[in-house]
Amino acid sequence: MADVYGRFLVFELYEPAWESYLPLLVEEASKLSGVETVLCRRAFGPGVEVLKGTAPSDPVLVREYSWRLLADLLGGQKTGLFLDQRENRLLLSQLAHSARVLNLFAYTGGFGVAARVGGARQVVNVESSRKALDLAQRTYHANGLPPSEGEFVQGDAFAVARNLALRGEKFDWVVVDPPAFVKSAEKQARGLSGYRDINLQALKLVREGGMLLTCSCSARVSVEQLEGALLSAALDAGREVRVLERRGAGADHPVSLFCPESRHLKVLWCAVF
Repeated sequence: MADVYGRFLVFELYEPAWESYLPLLVEEASKLSGVETVLCRRAFGPGVEVLKGTAPSDPVLVREYSWRLLADLLGGQKTGLFLDQRENRLLLSQLAHSARVLNLFAYTGGFGVAARVGGARQVVNVESSRKALDLAQRTYHANGLPPSEGEFVQGDAFAVARNLALRGEKFDWVVVDPPAFVKSAEKQARGLSGYRDINLQALKLVREGGMLLTCSCSARVSVEQLEGALLSAALDAGREVRVLERRGAGADHPVSLFCPESRHLKVLWCAVF
């Protein structure tokens, strides 16, 4: 994977087999993108290697559609941001006007920023990482968005969602964008149970006629399995769920027919009754 953030390019390698190709990749990617700095992150090892140029000392401010996001290229998740979700952030911004939005697993607040720029009347961003939540607040500031009271909540998404449901809270939109729950075949049953459980809590929080945006970035989970977990959650919650659209990553994340795991991101846009 290679993501470009202005004058910075970040490779993320998932297999050691790519190591021998790095010099060629750096040369060709630099020609195509014109970047000054190339970094490399490895899913199978810690740290970030500087392959060319100078690493940024601070998170990098980038523009996505009509808003800005801060990307921590050295210490953040993935390559710094989850760029595969940008088209889904755009659609949320187009639909969130006057809405009350709950953003679970908010990371650095991308969906929250998109919703606020789109005119949402209130957003609650829930994230377990203090570092990520601090960056989310800085991202709000970079967009000139004054946060309201309770807009940033540090805590476990499962626990926070349960507490919100116990308080009788309801939202027009609930976004569920968790980290990968299934990273190996051995963990599939447990991971699918996790998707079921978090969607059960989310469904309790969507108002009648509201919307649920639920995701899985687990390469080993198919869209049919995600829908199965959502169906189980809907039955237990006593809610009717209509899938309006199946979505995924953008066109710059092509899917190889020879590698079904390359269809890593599954996104369901749902109406809840």
